Order: sequence, then C-alpha cells, then structure tokens
Amino acid sequence: MVESIASTFGTIDILVNNAGTSQTNFALDVTEEEWDKVMNLNVKSLFFCSQAVAKIMKNQGKGKIITVSSVVGAVGDVGISAYTASKAAVINLTRSLALEWARLGNQVNAIGPAYIETEMNHEQLSNPKVLDKIIGKTPMKRLGNPEEIEGAVLLLASDAGSFITGQTIFVDGGWLAQ
Repeated sequence: MVESIASTFGTIDILVNNAGTSQTNFALDVTEEEWDKVMNLNVKSLFFCSQAVAKIMKNQGKGKIITVSSVVGAVGDVGISAYTASKAAVINLTRSLALEWARLGNQVNAIGPAYIETEMNHEQLSNPKVLDKIIGKTPMKRLGNPEEIEGAVLLLASDAGSFITGQTIFVDGGWLAQ
C-alpha cells in the first residue's frame, strides 16, 4: 500500500493512522484471541504502517504522522481492557516515535477522542444504559461527532502545528478535565 501511494504520488506527506477495533468483555473473561485481535489491529498494524511511511518520509526530510488513540488510553474504563491497553500503547508509541523520528524531520502526534458515534460503536451506544454512563462522564453531556475531530487533525497536519511532536490532543468534551 505504502509503495503504491509513494510511486503514484511521489511523496507521502501525511499519514493518519485510524484503524481500530474493540471488544466488550470484562478483564477476567477476555480471551487470548480477543486480546490479540485488538492489539494486532490497534497497535501492531499502526506501528508497521507508520514505520513503512516513515521510511518514505525519511528520504523526503519531512512528514507528519497522526495516530488515533482514545481518551480511555489515558484513564481506562470497565469492560474494554484490551482496547484501553491498546490505546495507552498508542499514546506511548506516539511519544517514542516522535523522539526517534524528529531527527528525520518527521512529526508524530496522536489524537485521543472520547466517545464519537461511529459505525463501530453504534450498537453499543444504542443501549440507553451505556449511553447514559458515557454522557454522565462527559462534562459537555453529549457524544462527539466525527467532524469534531477534524480541527485537531488539521492542526497537526498543517504548518500551524509545525512545532508540535510527541503530543496527544484529547478531543473529549471535557472528559479528562475532571
């Protein structure tokens, strides 16, 4: 994929690493298969995609990599232990890559959304008990929507964010301010 994009367009200036999956299961019941599925998609694929793109960016002398974590990567939550662990790994992996790849001219940052209504979590959020719990934890008393992530992406992808690296910007409706 990376080679195809680089050969078609000549450069890769920005990567937004936004693949992800979750599981809903209490920690005592998580299977190794569930754990591996979440970690492989949320951390392993993010790392190796970033690595492949960083090799292209290294030759360019610049590039921006934006990873997608989650607010629960900073604070955890009940019933999604593999997901919270994977998103915490994304936050620290982002920091490590930023430190290592800054000398190459690359910036690596993360975005940490709170609950954003998407196809992936639509079924979960249709449960009034779950929705009430999430909204109860969110000072703005609502879910976010995908368009509200755009501003953080644009900042990190543009020249306006040219001195930002190794950071996670939380777009969380105030969740972490508590």
